[in-house]
Amino acid sequence: MHTTTRRSPAHPVFDVGPLQYYLLAVPDRIDPVHGILWGSVLIVAMFAGLSVEAAWRAGGLFAGMAVSVGYLVLAATQTPVVLNLPWNPNFGLYAFSAALVLAAVTASGRTAWWPLAVFTGCIALDCHLIFGAAAAGAVAISIPVGLLARRRQDQAWRGFFVSLAAGIATGVLCLLPSLIEQLADRPGNLTALFGHFSHQGRSRGLSSGLQSIGRAAGIWPAWTHPVPPVGTVPLDERFWAALTLGSTASGVTVIALAIVVAIAALVTRRSGLAGLACVAAASGLGLAWTMGAVPIAQTAILTYADIALWPVGMALDLTIVWGVVELMRALGGARAGARSHGGKRAHGGKRALGVVAAAAAVAGLAVAGQWSVTSLAPDVPHSDAIIGGWPVARAVGPTTAAIERLGTRGPVIVEASDQLLPYGLPTWALTEAVAYELKVSGVDARVPDPMGPQLGSDAGAPRRATVYELVPIGHNHWRVHEIARPVPMTILAWISAG
Repeated sequence: MHTTTRRSPAHPVFDVGPLQYYLLAVPDRIDPVHGILWGSVLIVAMFAGLSVEAAWRAGGLFAGMAVSVGYLVLAATQTPVVLNLPWNPNFGLYAFSAALVLAAVTASGRTAWWPLAVFTGCIALDCHLIFGAAAAGAVAISIPVGLLARRRQDQAWRGFFVSLAAGIATGVLCLLPSLIEQLADRPGNLTALFGHFSHQGRSRGLSSGLQSIGRAAGIWPAWTHPVPPVGTVPLDERFWAALTLGSTASGVTVIALAIVVAIAALVTRRSGLAGLACVAAASGLGLAWTMGAVPIAQTAILTYADIALWPVGMALDLTIVWGVVELMRALGGARAGARSHGGKRAHGGKRALGVVAAAAAVAGLAVAGQWSVTSLAPDVPHSDAIIGGWPVARAVGPTTAAIERLGTRGPVIVEASDQLLPYGLPTWALTEAVAYELKVSGVDARVPDPMGPQLGSDAGAPRRATVYELVPIGHNHWRVHEIARPVPMTILAWISAG
């Protein structure tokens, strides 16, 4: 996926890896127009079902229900994500959420789930850089904590080493395409990607990242109500202010409480709580650093990258609530054997119940998503719902048909007459959508920078092409204006055309 961390349009830079494209390749080949839509739905459902199954196996009814409710809340409060699942940060959100759950299950001693935690974490990293540090921290800390839990549960070491080897192999395979490209090109994409970070100017700083964590998991956390609207210019500043109503102290307090709960749970051998707390603290620290590292010049990405705060905020809040409940039980004289996490459990009927719970979570997620779309989406007129707004989505078909009527022989360039920011986002979104629609139908369609690389390596402007410019007229209406032809008109061509 093309990323804006590049320094120059002449040197495009891409995200870490192509796993999302690999997963959607088969649906896209089956159905080039709608394949990525239903393919994304199926894969997201797989992430949700896998998470609930793992939580149910490790923690029983409470854990399975907690994860199920988390996904339902995510679908109900993050309407833009439900409306646009194929978009790389939205797709990555569900992979990231699954990685946190699977890492927490691994850290509770169920280390057989670690390869899947690595797999979903790599998908999240490949989808968007905003998930990278948080996913890596959660997945990395889960295996040593899981080893400690297994030792205390007197479980065999052989299973741990098998899981460790499988997880490492999974990570290597997931990163292999990126490593091959890095070695084959000069400079490689990874070199360009991380090298460009140092040329983006001043960042917002760790305090801003901690403020976002405080907002995500503090009192009245962000995940308990719908995502704040982007609003009008300046889009990023107002949105960022809505996300950082918390204070630096609140972010530090939330993460510190998670660390305290993790230490206390490890000491008292509450492996389930210890696993969740360690993963929540690690992901919270990683996300705070990532949010704070966003350059001021690139703050606009926070208008959609805020989604990473939702699962991390839920994990931190669940850790604190669970820790308080365990403390109250301890103070009330509850016996240590009454805890329901960390020990061996009876397996009778558990597999069937886990499958039922996962299926119920997927069905509930579908219902919540449908309600979110039908109830909330019509009330979101602008880019909060989909990039460019609903008028853009409705204009794609007629605009594409208008260009096809004008002629699509040879290369075609689709351009936007507006600048991208501050007011041209709908026109640019329509331009890219129309170009993609033409490309799917077999037209050699191109778009100019900075959108060019998103349509493939051949998306640059050819020497001669028909250029169609999309010009906004009135409110939420566009017309197509042809501003060039593929070959100069000659007398013979004029006669034949007449």
